[in-house]
Amino acid sequence: MTPSSPQPPAAWARTWACSRAAEPAHPIDGAPSTGGPCRWCAPSRGRHRAAARSPKRRTVADEPAGDGRGPDPDAGPGRFLRDPRTEYTGVPEHLRGFGGLHGGLALALVAGTMGEHAEGREPVSVTGRFGRAIDAPFRVETVPGRTGRSSATVSGRIESERGPLLDSRAVFAGKSGGVSWPVVELPAPEVPGPGECDTFAVPKEFVPISTGTEIRPVGSARPCAGGAEAELVAWVRLTEDDLPPDALRFVFLVDAPAPSCSAVLSTLAPVPTVEITVRPAAGLAAASSPWLLLRATTRQAGPSGWSSEWVDAWGRDGTHLGSAQQLKVVRGG
Repeated sequence: MTPSSPQPPAAWARTWACSRAAEPAHPIDGAPSTGGPCRWCAPSRGRHRAAARSPKRRTVADEPAGDGRGPDPDAGPGRFLRDPRTEYTGVPEHLRGFGGLHGGLALALVAGTMGEHAEGREPVSVTGRFGRAIDAPFRVETVPGRTGRSSATVSGRIESERGPLLDSRAVFAGKSGGVSWPVVELPAPEVPGPGECDTFAVPKEFVPISTGTEIRPVGSARPCAGGAEAELVAWVRLTEDDLPPDALRFVFLVDAPAPSCSAVLSTLAPVPTVEITVRPAAGLAAASSPWLLLRATTRQAGPSGWSSEWVDAWGRDGTHLGSAQQLKVVRGG
């Protein structure tokens, strides 16, 4: 877009780069700095000043290992989330889901970047809405929202030259300040441990990122087996190390198994996530095992392929670690 383009982009996605944020030039337009608000921010100096106080834009690069500029191209999902960079020029094949960067991993990436505005608070709710498959090159941009004594909200986006790919919003909260309220949590189902369950191999040709996770189903239900109930229960973990999940790994892992609606399908079909909200619970901070027990249940599905799914997660000790709600759609025919 040039300075003479008649249709400006959304103001929130541009305020970080205006001249008051000490940028020598607008990176999109290439217009020289004039020492005042850029033309996108001029109509609202208040919004401009708020964004300039805490500018944050992140892009991540997939470049050869060892050059000091990008992560190891063979890094698993956990390391990928620990080692973000500044320019994303490619999506490694082993981190892809249905057609692009895996949706749960993309949301975790944005959540980590949004967390840099949260002043040490932990995420209690992260929502993502996907517009299209996330392929490179792309950028990650974040904008701080309201910050209060106990919580902060942050907006984030993954976008490319094609437009927005993922819009996100997160709520971060701190400790309760010495007040202890009653704990309410969902009890874990009685199931055998992961060592008593067989590993389920997801075809990497269908979902390449499955090579970075280990999934051990509980019970007889399997994806695309034409079952009677749209529910899947499984133990899930990352294979790259034995670390317990933090909030970002949790965001990814609750989206790692097959959709529960696939349990009633009889043919293999992509079921991408359109919208997801992940809510880590207080128990996640004390998790000590890399294993999560996930129970995913489709609560509503229509003939058009759209479905609503609820996912709950527990640790090996039975502690409830959080939940997720997803809007999905079956593709193909």
